[in-house]
Amino acid sequence: MIRSSYYNTLYLQILEARVESVAQRSHLQRQVLPARGREMKHLFGRAVTQQNTAYHDAPVPYAATESQGWHSQDRILWTVRYWADRYEILGELSTRGSSAVYRVRDDKIGRHLALKLLSDTEEMLVVREAHALTALESPHILKVFNAGIYEDVPFIATDIAPMGSAEDQMTEGVGVAPELAVRWVRQALVGLGLCHRRNILHRDITPGNIFLDSQDHALLGDFGSAANLDAEGTAAPAGNQRCRAPEGYGGRLTARSDLFSAGVTLWRLLTGCWPFDASTVDDLLVLMRKGPPRLREAAPHVHDSIAQVVQSALNPNPELRPSSADEMARLLSRTRTHPRNWVRHSVNGHTVEYRTTAGGSPIALVVTSAGQRRTIETRYIASDRRATKGCFETTQRRLGVELRKLFDKVIL
Repeated sequence: MIRSSYYNTLYLQILEARVESVAQRSHLQRQVLPARGREMKHLFGRAVTQQNTAYHDAPVPYAATESQGWHSQDRILWTVRYWADRYEILGELSTRGSSAVYRVRDDKIGRHLALKLLSDTEEMLVVREAHALTALESPHILKVFNAGIYEDVPFIATDIAPMGSAEDQMTEGVGVAPELAVRWVRQALVGLGLCHRRNILHRDITPGNIFLDSQDHALLGDFGSAANLDAEGTAAPAGNQRCRAPEGYGGRLTARSDLFSAGVTLWRLLTGCWPFDASTVDDLLVLMRKGPPRLREAAPHVHDSIAQVVQSALNPNPELRPSSADEMARLLSRTRTHPRNWVRHSVNGHTVEYRTTAGGSPIALVVTSAGQRRTIETRYIASDRRATKGCFETTQRRLGVELRKLFDKVIL
């Protein structure tokens, strides 16, 4: 089994059609293919060569070299046609970290799927319990059709999420509407509850792993880091460090560790920022163990009922978090939004703008910073006219209190 990230990177270069010269191909052939048992011959389809602006299709011998008529200045675009003898590669969907995701057609079931190639098999659930993933059936889980290892590379074949992920819908530093953020995370928690009942720990809940279908329903996906819970209900740590629960640093993860990750995910969707952000793991762990900052200081437009659930999920003590994914989903279902459904619209330098279209004319609330002074101005969006109320100056210390008063009002 190949564990070298160098070889994995070269291998993915082949899969992503990045081989641009015979010299590079020969290098890959010498370095990668022997390491993988020289069993990739059937992966190669055809090459399109370019020489003197003339294109032609030609079958490429597996051992083609420059002495056989190929020249290093020729540009050769390699395309992989099939994976595991059943998945026709149609194109690349995304590349995140060391994993690549491709749109494929499964010849066995005649359906277009997303094929994700993973980078490490040591703790992958797909190695040991592929059937457990394919058996997960829920309206809020991205359906897994197949999982396993091919050519020493673990893979998962899932349904395609047409609307991408929650992260894709989010604006950095702004977030999404509180109503959307709560609904997406609540629905993902419903899927997570099923996983936990099947003794599967997700270990990598992030905004990028909550996918959206054509009806904007949330689907928990990307089980590449999932693991079975042991007899004590724990699993080894894994996943995004910003979302990993503090007990996962030097200890074991539990089902409540996934709830911590769900809390981080909800915070990010509400604010467009991470609740814990540091340049080193040690500093990150210090912040997590201190407990989360107050959500309503970072996002005063978020209702207090939502903030309470988030603060509970981010408690550094697992025993003080919600008891289960189902319980956290129930808590979120009981939350409320502000009467006018305010959303953070934009952040531009020293200016933050909130908007609402509910309950009357569209209104913008603009906060401008200058030193320790904060100016709050309310404007009618349609006419760009300054409102007679809701315009005043305050201090940084009082800003959150004053904004919450405005957001709680039904009519300005």
